[in-house]
Amino acid sequence: MQSVALGAGLAGAIGGFVVLSLMQGAADGAQNATIVGAVAGGISGIATSLLLLSAGQKKEVIERIKSIQGVVKPLAKYSHVAKVNNSAKNIFYISGQTGHAIDGSLVGDSIEEQADLCFSNIKATLIQLGLTINDLVKITVYLTSRDDLSTYRSARDRAFGDIEPASTLIITELVDPDMCIEIEAIAAK
Repeated sequence: MQSVALGAGLAGAIGGFVVLSLMQGAADGAQNATIVGAVAGGISGIATSLLLLSAGQKKEVIERIKSIQGVVKPLAKYSHVAKVNNSAKNIFYISGQTGHAIDGSLVGDSIEEQADLCFSNIKATLIQLGLTINDLVKITVYLTSRDDLSTYRSARDRAFGDIEPASTLIITELVDPDMCIEIEAIAAK
């Protein structure tokens, strides 16, 4: 496949430039038109070559980079960078999920119950969109207490396993004083 792609690209490029060299004695107008055509043929050949080369290679939509030189290793299960490559057709921004049940009631006052429901809601949203947790690029987590950090991390580990999207965690107040957590997410596929 690669040799066919390179051959097609080179043939287009060489063909365009051969026409250009044959037209050296032509009138200015014809020569300018030929130059444009030759350059276009060359570019088209190279573009065809690159397209054919990339068509046979399956790329992951999201590349997770956990180690950055000169930067401390992640202090928990997350990636420093989640790179979405150009094969992603859609990017999904998932609004903050909270510990509210489908009837609107808060599931409980513990971080564990609320965090589990947040992650369950994110998973349900992903499924509805035809995605999985593997398609998560980044999460942003809002906790109301630093004391809940370890319980939150346990809930995240149960929900995500080895999947480590880029992550930001903020300790803050939330709109409802009984809420312990809110999680928003970005996914791509």
